[in-house]
Amino acid sequence: MCINILPKALRAVSLNRKRNTLVIEFDPDACESNLPRTLASDPDLSRVFQDVLGCQHLEIYLHEPKPAALAKLTQFLPAIEGKLTMIDYFDRKIAGRGCAPNFSRSEIGYKKAWEIAIDEEFETECEVLTECLGGNVGLHVQFDDTITVFYERNRPYTHEAHPLEGEPTFKIKFPDGELVPAYCSLKQVDKYNSSGFLELTLSNKSDKHLAEIKKSSPAEFQLFPCASERRKRQQIYTLNEIMKALKEKTSVDLKSIVWGAGDQEAMRKVDPVLEKCPHLERLDTYQAEAFRHMLHREEGSTNVVLISGPAGTGKTTTCASALAAVVDLQHEWLPILVVAEKNKAIQAAFLSTLKATEENKNRNILFLLSKHARLAFEKESDPTLQLIEPFTLPAKIKEKGPKPDQISWVDFKSEIIGEQSIVFTTIDMIYLTTKYWSCFKPKILVVDDAAATNELSCLLPWVQFRHTIKRFVLTGDQEQLKPYAISGNGTMSTSLFQRLRGSYWPVADLKMNHRMQPNVSEVVKSAFYPGLNFEARSTEEERESGQEKDEEPSTEEEAEDLSEAEDEDTTG
Repeated sequence: MCINILPKALRAVSLNRKRNTLVIEFDPDACESNLPRTLASDPDLSRVFQDVLGCQHLEIYLHEPKPAALAKLTQFLPAIEGKLTMIDYFDRKIAGRGCAPNFSRSEIGYKKAWEIAIDEEFETECEVLTECLGGNVGLHVQFDDTITVFYERNRPYTHEAHPLEGEPTFKIKFPDGELVPAYCSLKQVDKYNSSGFLELTLSNKSDKHLAEIKKSSPAEFQLFPCASERRKRQQIYTLNEIMKALKEKTSVDLKSIVWGAGDQEAMRKVDPVLEKCPHLERLDTYQAEAFRHMLHREEGSTNVVLISGPAGTGKTTTCASALAAVVDLQHEWLPILVVAEKNKAIQAAFLSTLKATEENKNRNILFLLSKHARLAFEKESDPTLQLIEPFTLPAKIKEKGPKPDQISWVDFKSEIIGEQSIVFTTIDMIYLTTKYWSCFKPKILVVDDAAATNELSCLLPWVQFRHTIKRFVLTGDQEQLKPYAISGNGTMSTSLFQRLRGSYWPVADLKMNHRMQPNVSEVVKSAFYPGLNFEARSTEEERESGQEKDEEPSTEEEAEDLSEAEDEDTTG
């Protein structure tokens, strides 16, 4: 249990030298408090906790303090009372780069740590972009009014060190001092990331500007890249919504997430109808336990489920089986929202669920594609696009028929999304298409690849739908890639998945590999997963049957490929 006496709660602080005590008078109603659910289930502990919360006077006894220590404490009293600020010290302590955050003691500390991390990430991104892409440049106008950027000869190409994403913006300083805005389209970003040649489009096309560029000399212009204000706004929005949600009552216990106080063990009791369903019978022992943990019916839990496992152990397959079981047998859990930060991960989750639900002709699934994802499919001539196409929003609109004249396109699309049983999309798309989700009320939220997703991104879909979500599922493997932070800030580069595991949150661990050959899995196990039962399932079956069996490739292979660039797009 934990109680934080906040500065606004303090009434008086004094040092009683005769009794060697520090005396604090405070308002208990203005304090933060948290009692983990496992302790709250004990009536005696709950009563003690409530009695302590009602106190207004705290006396801390000092064990034989030395005179020098008392003198320092006397100097420290004004800071405790709030008469002196300690914010500089607080900033330095939290913002130390590379240090993993510890939020388990204060909601105020949680907010402050993230405010520092967001500012530091934005400022560092500005510096890196300026170093990589800023400076004196020459410009050339192509036949379609595209502007090609040429750097000085002695400048090395640096696009591999900092690839672009989304639709980044720039400012071009003309010789007369005028600043002209420009941007990279999705195709221009893709060209830069693959070849290193930077092309821009002027935001406000002008014949005067084009003519001036055409007659210019090399290195006559200055280029100023701009960091993503949109991403910063998204992070600040999520943080503010988290602080609001801490004061609300929701099915998912957000306070336990922020304070790192979860259940003590994984849940295992499910509806009896699920115990006999074919989706559960096809899973191995560890996957079956994760399936039960994901769909458990036990009262008093935090409703936050962690599923962990190395590559090839079937995290995506397990989740897909659970989702298929809900579609077939547990309609009260519908609808479901499945998200991931990267297109490859959400694509693999969709394909696996599509396969698991193929026998259900009444499935109603939507894959909400971004422009960036569709562009990638078209560029690679990926045949998967044909499989996905019938489940995209344009296909659903065509299937529903003409839009009635009396409603807007936003309402029409919102209505279609609201009719779906399961929706798959990226986290960014949740934020960028906020106005289209008014009719969708998900009860289960699944974040795939959560160990490679930073905490604010992971919580964004939850805060968006927090009033209807009853189960929050995070799947991942913290031994693979971590969230990327260009600033190196520990808060930004630590995933919610990793932080909860570090606070001994209950996790369903998948331990049987379905992809690697035994000699390969032994190397991986010794290097990254010492002590883990990491045996290939095909080997186990060979021992029982005495004959070899070919193993089909898993669609999860694509989900574990974390080398793809982060998806950023516009609403379209």
